[in-house]
Amino acid sequence: MKPDPCLAVASRFSVDGRYVGSTPLGSGHIHETWRGRFDVGSGSRSVVFQRVNHGVFTDPRALMHNLLAVTDALRASHGSGTRRSVLQSLETRSGDCLYRDEEGAFWRCFEFIEGSRSIDRVREPGDAFAAAAAFGDFSKRLATAHLALVELIPGFHDTSARLVHLEEAAARDVRGRRRAVEPEWRQVEELAPLSTPLHDALAKGRIPTRIAHNDAKINNLLFDAVSNEVLCVIDLDTVMPGTPLFDFGDLVRTASCRAAEDESDLERVEMDPELHAALREGFLCGASGSLTECEVALMPVAAALITFETGVRFLSDYLDGDVYFRVEHADQNLHRARCQLRLAGDIARRLRVRI
Repeated sequence: MKPDPCLAVASRFSVDGRYVGSTPLGSGHIHETWRGRFDVGSGSRSVVFQRVNHGVFTDPRALMHNLLAVTDALRASHGSGTRRSVLQSLETRSGDCLYRDEEGAFWRCFEFIEGSRSIDRVREPGDAFAAAAAFGDFSKRLATAHLALVELIPGFHDTSARLVHLEEAAARDVRGRRRAVEPEWRQVEELAPLSTPLHDALAKGRIPTRIAHNDAKINNLLFDAVSNEVLCVIDLDTVMPGTPLFDFGDLVRTASCRAAEDESDLERVEMDPELHAALREGFLCGASGSLTECEVALMPVAAALITFETGVRFLSDYLDGDVYFRVEHADQNLHRARCQLRLAGDIARRLRVRI
């Protein structure tokens, strides 16, 4: 039996009760996450333990500064009754928001939202609408918040910079994989013009810079296990200045295609028009008039762009030797890249986005 990775951490946080054990939680690509269980005499209590990926987030203190600023703003916006609607960070017994273990790893702890569940794939338009409405509402609630957020990953959605990184990764070719990705390389070259319209609109002020989640995937929401309503937006580590269109684009990428992100049968990788319609309607409903006409007009562009950009990121990581995204097998990032590039082309075609 493997040792419990949270055993030495559990006593460091201010959680009452006797620690019972932990189980892996979620399917994120970056951090390692567990559900920790405690016996509190009359029942049980659960929390979320997370080991921060220090290689990706090199300044965990700044990471927590941003997260706490965002959750405080959301809590103020929601008012009373936020126990299940806003992520709650728990302090260590010394009053810190982080614990650093003997190996130098940083840990954090959150309240586990009882009666919640996460999903990795949308199954019907109702789920798509609810997810998009939640992220649209998230954007609206932070639109007037004056937050001094640290740009933890500069240029996170700078597609031009991502393309430069891809070229650099290809030049390094640390695993000798460059020759194997020639078809994907040609796809990147064909789809590269997608990067221009949205970024030009931002640079020239035609659309405003706003606070964005920047990783608006369906599995970064918690749903009520009974009613299926969205309870909480989670994984706030990439909340930074940007545009809500980045979030809409990631929603379309992750919630309009019924195939898995690393689907090996590319014939199954296509945008479902019914799901896309539900995502668009839901996002506009949640944002409730906070988007400008220009932002609304650029929604199809954003859908194709963010899907393309994510494909570039997967391909770069494959060429770099899988140092950013966690993988379960050697070619997983390549499979992910193939899916995203194919999906980007399909989205552009269906939504009539000019390439």
